[in-house]
Amino acid sequence: MSDELSGKLWEAFGLLRGEGDIQTGFDVVSSLLLLKLASDQPELLEVPPAARWDVVAKSTSPVDSLTEALRALKSANPESIGTANTALELPTGLKPQTARSLLDLFSQVDLRRGALKHGAVVGKDFDEIQHWLADDSGKRGGDFAPLPAFITRLMVRLADPSPGQTVYDPFAKNGSLLVAASSYVADRYGPDAAVGLVGQTFNMMACDRDRIDLLLHSVPEFFLQHSDALYAPLLDEEGQWRRFDHVFTNPPFSMRYRPEDITAPERMQYGWTSERGNNADLMSLQHVLASLKPDGSGVVVVPPGVLFRGGLEGAIRKNIVEDGRIEAIIGLGPNLLYGTSISICLLIVRGSHEDLLKESLPGMDSILFVDAGRELSRARGKHYLEAEVVEKIVSSVRRRVSIPGFSRSVLIDEIAENRFNLNIPQYVTASSAAGFVPDIRGTLFGGMPKAEVDAELPRFLALGVNISDMFQSAEGDYLAFRPEDFDTTVGRIEERSSEAEDSFNKHCRSVWESITSAFERCLSDGELMDLYGELADLFVDGIRIAGVLDAHESYGVWAWWLSDNESDLRYLIERFPDEVLHPDELDLPVPRDTDDAPTSVIERVLNKLGDDLCGKAAFRASIKRRELPGIFQRWTARYGTSLKDLEAERAVRSAALESKLRSMGFRPPVEGGA
Repeated sequence: MSDELSGKLWEAFGLLRGEGDIQTGFDVVSSLLLLKLASDQPELLEVPPAARWDVVAKSTSPVDSLTEALRALKSANPESIGTANTALELPTGLKPQTARSLLDLFSQVDLRRGALKHGAVVGKDFDEIQHWLADDSGKRGGDFAPLPAFITRLMVRLADPSPGQTVYDPFAKNGSLLVAASSYVADRYGPDAAVGLVGQTFNMMACDRDRIDLLLHSVPEFFLQHSDALYAPLLDEEGQWRRFDHVFTNPPFSMRYRPEDITAPERMQYGWTSERGNNADLMSLQHVLASLKPDGSGVVVVPPGVLFRGGLEGAIRKNIVEDGRIEAIIGLGPNLLYGTSISICLLIVRGSHEDLLKESLPGMDSILFVDAGRELSRARGKHYLEAEVVEKIVSSVRRRVSIPGFSRSVLIDEIAENRFNLNIPQYVTASSAAGFVPDIRGTLFGGMPKAEVDAELPRFLALGVNISDMFQSAEGDYLAFRPEDFDTTVGRIEERSSEAEDSFNKHCRSVWESITSAFERCLSDGELMDLYGELADLFVDGIRIAGVLDAHESYGVWAWWLSDNESDLRYLIERFPDEVLHPDELDLPVPRDTDDAPTSVIERVLNKLGDDLCGKAAFRASIKRRELPGIFQRWTARYGTSLKDLEAERAVRSAALESKLRSMGFRPPVEGGA
């Protein structure tokens, strides 16, 4: 977030205290921000003379001038803004001195593309403000905050839209999903690449604010309609409901609906829920399915009840599953959205493939279940997913891999045996030490079971620790602990693993140096999303040789690095290979040039980026290293002392006690005596 702009936005909200509620503040700030943006970036909208910022700012009647400017801007852009956009109006009774202060404040901000730090999109700064204020507004925060960025990014990455395709949000809210789709394609394919953006929303004020939000994100081309998608789908020229390449949406949860008012009822091909109760969830899902082209894909936010509720909903779910329309189900956990703490899931759905043989399509006979709820992090009272967890989810879905305790591909036959219950814990079970069953022979007579060592041995070998560093050879299926105290063995484990960790850290640096030229080529090509593809694979293939981090952990390190440095990477892409770079404009602390070892700005920036990437990989490796002594400690606690050893020790101590009592003149009690 650009510090100057975000600071001015906070000041603007401060000036509006006492002028209305938080939503009023949003409307006023977004209106002025759009007005200033349109003047500084005239290619975004038509700007009539009355709406030019220099005209408004010099007016002696700030309220009247702003009112006229906003009205003129709406009239000049009826398709983008809408002539009746009530969100682009000043509140009644706005004080002239407040209006003047706001004009003076925004006059200090230069929103020309070349003047923005990192080439930032204005809407991203405004989003940050919305998220923070929504945090402080409790349940009401859900009325105006966009979906969390990690959710929109995850949804769009799962679908992977391409230039020229169409993207539809039938239950648009803040336009955040449409913005995410537009940004994704521009990042991956270049700034001129675009997708067709279409949205619907049944709330007029939400529709008006969505339009402004899209424009603040510099998205001038879109179609957004105020209508209820469930009752009135968008129609094409032939009167059929429109179909799209991708559908991303976050429908309202558990709404009531009226079956008799639904037009184009053929969309509900899988069945109808009862009109009693709050159960429009599966009706909204069916609208999404009907809105997909045969080869299209959709990602839908749903409450967990959709996965297991019975009755009519269970019958609909059965029909959808049997028709092969669900590709994956991702559980994200609770307390992620503003306004509700309910757990949420993502359904990845596919088009009908009505003109194709379903048997020829991969994955049609199974559904991938992902349980990411145990991977949540927490900040400011809300849960969120780190960048590496997002990457782990995307990688699991695209490769359809099973990871113990995280993901599993389940055949439709097994789902049918469970009466089409899609509850994620039914299929993905968390591995837990609480469920551990000790080896009976090892517990009674001693000896470390080889099977348990073999299950963890790759983690030790990857960090230079061999079986002989912890155990002695023994016959059969059991190993013997070394004849030394626990601390000595742990010290050896720490010594060996520390040496391997140092070697891994050096290896990471060599991998970075080997891909630096390819990294510079990605910057020169100007396509940020290339860094998620070929270059990510080069990095992962390079560090996996060391064996310390697996593929998912390695991709996670790369995603974490990209996420932390995304704004700097955008800045470099815009300027590269121009040497006129300004390190002070980067978030990354780039060292100054020195007379002893003069280097170019680009060299210093690349070195610092490499330091950050290798530091993140080293941090993950250090976590793996610190886990090893704990694993050995658990083994020692389970099998280091057997029950046979304890029984023998008890007999020795009992004999010693009896001898001591006799020496003191006491006669030990007779066993079984009174």
